[in-house]
Amino acid sequence: NVNGEVAEWTTPIIADYNNPGTLYTGYVNVTKSTDGGNNWTAISNFPTSGIANNEISALAVSPSNGDVLFAAKRVRYEFSIPASMYTTTDGGANWTDVTAGLPDSLYYTSVEINDTNAATAYVSMAGFTAGVKVMRTTNGGTTWQNISYNLPNLPVNCVKSLPGGRKLLAATDVGVYLLEMNSTTWVNISNGLPNVIVSDIEINQSLNRVYVSTFGRGIWETDLDVILKAGSI
Repeated sequence: NVNGEVAEWTTPIIADYNNPGTLYTGYVNVTKSTDGGNNWTAISNFPTSGIANNEISALAVSPSNGDVLFAAKRVRYEFSIPASMYTTTDGGANWTDVTAGLPDSLYYTSVEINDTNAATAYVSMAGFTAGVKVMRTTNGGTTWQNISYNLPNLPVNCVKSLPGGRKLLAATDVGVYLLEMNSTTWVNISNGLPNVIVSDIEINQSLNRVYVSTFGRGIWETDLDVILKAGSI
């Protein structure tokens, strides 16, 4: 790692598919590699508390603009350090704190940038605070809207924008939910999945597949076009 920084138990690492060979990881700061991971450079210098650092818990790069990234920093209750969110629109040369409007007392489990609009992003939350599960910005983090709607009061472990940017998937402790962008109702599409925690979602558009990982019951898949048609897993 760079500068001897620590990282989360599950360290965020993402690929920039706009630029093959470019990878990002989240420690206390964001680090970047342009040679497939052989060499790394820090591209942020986030403020520290002087007591302890809050590591990056989630990281995203825009699928449509590789200069746009969001980095979520975890809450550290034991040191009274709130969670925070940063974004850059110039590949990390400058970062802006866009935490205002987000619940900074919750752990940010994932951040996702809309498939077609780099100014639209989503962040999911762990914890058991009713009605605070998923937040959305449509202006690059200047303001945030709560789109938790009817999600159950359980942790949301991942939020994923589907191709086309008009649907969202949320991985929760009780299955997978889908939200249409013109709707205010999340629909449970977990038919066929085991009744366990869903920890992550990945999409392979070229193979027409959606994959979800579970806590103790393996990885499951379904057809992407089924989900795009609002079908069930």
